[in-house]
Amino acid sequence: MTRNNILKKICTGLLVCAMAASIAACGAKTSSKDTNNTEKSQSVSKNETNKSQDAKKQSEKTKVEPVKQDKDLTKSIKNEKEVSEGQVYVKDNNVIGVMLIKKGVSADRAKQLANEYAAKLKKQYKDKKVNVQAVQDGKNVANITK
Repeated sequence: MTRNNILKKICTGLLVCAMAASIAACGAKTSSKDTNNTEKSQSVSKNETNKSQDAKKQSEKTKVEPVKQDKDLTKSIKNEKEVSEGQVYVKDNNVIGVMLIKKGVSADRAKQLANEYAAKLKKQYKDKKVNVQAVQDGKNVANITK
């Protein structure tokens, strides 16, 4: 073998060891008292490979639904005269409505609006958990869960 081939093999081996050690360091629970890091790094890197394969299989089985905005109900909330901003989100088994209430609107009216939209959301998304929050001046004035 030539000198260049030997150097390439040594560098490749060192690179593989460095990658295995970095993967092990990221996922392993270690303490400062570990004295046999080489053996543990090798066993951890094997475990990490198995765990990452298991996680990949699990994520394929249970694909997570991305966050979606219900544009119609978001538009409806924004059209309320007491609301300065608002949105409705749908993710997995949850529907979340958020409305920012303008200054000068009573807390009772804010709660009434939150209840109205919670009922609308529950009617449209019967199988999902509904949460509507009304915020005014940085304070949560209503938090309705159905």
